[in-house]
Amino acid sequence: MTKSSLSGRRLPLRSWPVFAAGVGLALILPFAAAAAPDPTCEPMFTAITKLLQTPNHQYMSQSSATYALQNGGKMRSSESISTSDTSYVKINDQWRKVPFTPQDLMKQEEESRKNSNEICHFLRDDSSEGEASVYDAHSETEAGNSAVQIWISKVNGLPLREEIDLDLKDKGKSHSSVRFDYDHVEPPKDAK
Repeated sequence: MTKSSLSGRRLPLRSWPVFAAGVGLALILPFAAAAAPDPTCEPMFTAITKLLQTPNHQYMSQSSATYALQNGGKMRSSESISTSDTSYVKINDQWRKVPFTPQDLMKQEEESRKNSNEICHFLRDDSSEGEASVYDAHSETEAGNSAVQIWISKVNGLPLREEIDLDLKDKGKSHSSVRFDYDHVEPPKDAK
């Protein structure tokens, strides 16, 4: 919601879609958190579990000062597709199969939840993305801070959209927007 090396603690599961950015899940970092999971995060955890069990197509745009300076102020755009047993990421207009399955990601997600230090809140009901509940989560670690908003469908419990703000001490700040699509999900024909 995630994953890079499938080891260690990573940013909140909502940063998982960053994998679509073609940065090799760079935002899923090995964090060590000692606190027990916040029970108010359960709706978000449940939505990410459903996401990892449901074929989906993710569209992401990401901005960061470093990337913008290197690329004339442009935002990075990317996509990912997950089927029932395989995930793909589009890097530089080329689809590639990733070396782990949605089931591998789920195992990592479950392990990460055990040590989560996220603090979550229900924000509001929202009809701009369909009938959705909006939640936010915040996490602070030695590596940096994250703030996430996620729109969860009231109809099927799946994530519809995410807004992710990261402030990583060694990499700077970034903002990512992710849109999820669950209709007509097919593996890319030209994946390598």
